[in-house]
Amino acid sequence: MIKSCLTLFAQMLVLVAMAQSEIKTGDTAFVSGHHIVKLNESTKKSRGYVVVEYINQKQIIERNHAMAQQEAWQDARKKEAADYTEQHEKGGSVIFSIYRASIETADPKWFTIVIKKNEAELLRTRFTTDTHPVSADNGYWRLLKGIPIPALIAYPFDVHLLEAGNEIIQFRVLD
Repeated sequence: MIKSCLTLFAQMLVLVAMAQSEIKTGDTAFVSGHHIVKLNESTKKSRGYVVVEYINQKQIIERNHAMAQQEAWQDARKKEAADYTEQHEKGGSVIFSIYRASIETADPKWFTIVIKKNEAELLRTRFTTDTHPVSADNGYWRLLKGIPIPALIAYPFDVHLLEAGNEIIQFRVLD
């Protein structure tokens, strides 16, 4: 049930992520109340592009509350979502919209996220296959994935996205 909540939550976030659009290396975007700068990017541009969003735990709780009201969640579902957020998203979540030219290259099995603070690795996790790429309106395949950060994390911190073990993009969440 929690995974379905997270999937709905991630789908809701796509509107915000799409509003961010792709930013160029060195540029800063203000997304969901946070400044995010793209530090570097692979030169394999023809493969597609990546949009990233960070939301802190307070924002997750607020969005869960809004979804609960909109969808008339039962008390048990509200409690389950609150418990999950408290246990697994103390540091918030990073949401990726990964756009690729083919469904094969958008497969979640290729992607790993690494979160670092002052070059120390805090989290490394492979994308799970509980989500699947969908055809996007722009001719690409989009993989939408939220990655919970289980521990509190202070700003700034870096988010690295690896594809097949090679870093393709790095963002810094400034505040």
